[in-house]
Amino acid sequence: MAFSDTCLMFSVAIMNLICGVLGALMFCLAIWMRLETGVRDWVRELEMFQYWNGLYILMAAGAIILIIAFCGCCGALTNNILLLIIGGGLMLVCLILEVAGGTVILLNGTESSQLTPFLQTTLNKLILDSNYDANANYYLQTVQEKVNYMKHYK
Repeated sequence: MAFSDTCLMFSVAIMNLICGVLGALMFCLAIWMRLETGVRDWVRELEMFQYWNGLYILMAAGAIILIIAFCGCCGALTNNILLLIIGGGLMLVCLILEVAGGTVILLNGTESSQLTPFLQTTLNKLILDSNYDANANYYLQTVQEKVNYMKHYK
């Protein structure tokens, strides 16, 4: 095996290892966001359950990236063309999932999105309920503190 072939083989293996670490990081971050009690309480209180769809898509993409990285490393180190082809095909699927997941999160999590009218209705309900509901009062105060913090942060 020539030096250039060996160098290319290890370059592909190292790139797949880096992609695998990043895929595992994305998967773990999505799981953490799904299980974190603060985010879960906010989603439950504001009743914006569509936010979870983007996280589920990103979890799937992270798992697929791990499979891609494994196939790529094994294919590169063993010179197995089939594993490299499988890894390339899965990479296309993963790219589609990542774009879809990011789109869902952006559509449901930014200003002037589909979520804005829903949040206006929910916040109006929290304002009305805050006089007699301690939970509503707590969430409303938290929102006001975060918005005030972000205004001064800019």
